[in-house]
Amino acid sequence: MDEPHDPRWVGSSSAAKCALAAVKISFARRNSATSLRSRRFSSAISLVGRS
Repeated sequence: MDEPHDPRWVGSSSAAKCALAAVKISFARRNSATSLRSRRFSSAISLVGRS
């Protein structure tokens, strides 16, 4: 049975944290890009509505 302070356990947990962080970052980037696009789209619609 491995102890929690075993370097293999520490390495795997940090790798998992890095992977999770990467997923969160990519998800956040995708969300911000989508919201930016929808904002541009809605501003374009309001410009068309004014003319």
